Amino acid sequence: MKLKSKILFFVALAFGAFGCTGSVPQGDGSVVEIMVGGNKVSVLLLNKVRSGTVTIPLSSLVEDFEMVQLENHKDAFFHPTAAITVTDNYIGVRPIYADNYKLFNRSGKFLRTVSRRGGGPGEYQYSINDDIIDEKNGLIYLCGSTGKILVYSVLGNFLKEIVVPQLLFRPRMFLSDGILSVVDAPKVYQVPNHTYNDEYMLFQFDVNTGRLLEKLPSPFEHLIVRGNGDYIQNSQNVQGVFDLFPNYFTKDQFDTLYHIDVKRNKILPFFTVEYNFTNARDKPIFFQLNKSLMMTTLKETTRAGYYIEKDLIAIDMNNLTSSRVKILNDYLGNMDALGISYDVKFHKGYYAYSIQPEDLMEDIEKRLTERSCTEKDREILKKTLSKLKEGTNNVVFFGKLKEEINTKLW
Repeated sequence: MKLKSKILFFVALAFGAFGCTGSVPQGDGSVVEIMVGGNKVSVLLLNKVRSGTVTIPLSSLVEDFEMVQLENHKDAFFHPTAAITVTDNYIGVRPIYADNYKLFNRSGKFLRTVSRRGGGPGEYQYSINDDIIDEKNGLIYLCGSTGKILVYSVLGNFLKEIVVPQLLFRPRMFLSDGILSVVDAPKVYQVPNHTYNDEYMLFQFDVNTGRLLEKLPSPFEHLIVRGNGDYIQNSQNVQGVFDLFPNYFTKDQFDTLYHIDVKRNKILPFFTVEYNFTNARDKPIFFQLNKSLMMTTLKETTRAGYYIEKDLIAIDMNNLTSSRVKILNDYLGNMDALGISYDVKFHKGYYAYSIQPEDLMEDIEKRLTERSCTEKDREILKKTLSKLKEGTNNVVFFGKLKEEINTKLW
């Protein structure tokens, strides 16, 4: 039985049991917990999410919020859609387009580029799909659409490569206790002398020797893809947890977020949604914010291939409740904290994104005209506006995600 069918079966069974005993689910009835193969799975019942939208201040989710103007070095500019990785001492920029990986310090000073596109040692061929900044050991790991994980020092020196026994398409990495886990959802895609595999694969390596420790082909049968160009999405916002969400546009599959148990080499279902998606272009996106909070949003693809994000729903895992939410950046005059691409702004333990100063200036000017903009908001916004200058490098916003939310948000 496929996991989707199995989960729906247990949900129906659970509600049947409630009906027989007169008991009711905990919380507000929109979230239930079931056991699948000895593993607890939380299920959002989308049609039971209450109506109305709750406003959540960003300060309730993050701490140590900063706005940093990046240095105007000739090698430091990048397209603002680049992925941002923040650590205790660094800001890493993984460009979406063919560009070098860029490393800044937390104050925005440009330090160096790392690697470059090419075919030589320490170079990537197509794009960089994921990065790890290992501050403890002074290392940076980069992986892309090749069969190699490239390892550098934080000084930018190429040290070694870890060879993966197949070509990668859009891989994701996780580092824990000296073990580097790499998961991929390759496309059936041919390049000269190579053919990408069409199965989800999980590899584990000893980071010190580069030795392959485990290779798990098809770790879950129902997640085999046949040439859809799909990819793996994960947030890694919870310390020590390698979460996994297979992301692609479909009607009735791949609606589950998984946790990878690195020590036991297992992929376990953690969260899913129960809903009949009548629009074939609708797809749910899940991301785990911290130990107590899940987020899900629906995305609808247009015929032109673009997507429109619909409701953002937050799930309180402790109290088993849910609500449609809107997150406002109360550090910045209560502007919309997310814009588009909700999920990518919460990544590796941080809320982070970059924006061109011209776009930020335009957003602030717009906010200043809104009736909901208070005098306190105006003071903050005007102060921020006075620091911005056209033609300069991107501004990066970031704040460390709180490990757990102990107060009720709705």
